[in-house]
Amino acid sequence: METLKIHIDESIYDDVLSYLMALPRDKVKIVSEEKQFKANRQYLQKELNEIDSGYGRFIELKELEAKLEKIISNYEDNN
Repeated sequence: METLKIHIDESIYDDVLSYLMALPRDKVKIVSEEKQFKANRQYLQKELNEIDSGYGRFIELKELEAKLEKIISNYEDNN
């Protein structure tokens, strides 16, 4: 089997899906994206838009390390 990935406008999504589902099951297998993937893609696109527009917030490596150390120590203290 070959794989085809297409982007479909929401207004015709149901029609296209109905057509594909009408085809023989041994000839077509519908593989949809996971909801989590879509949510991640939307989140990352929003973050990229913020960076591109100049509103993104960056932190220094030392600040990141300090935050991670604090999170890790909280989990270590709970165990």
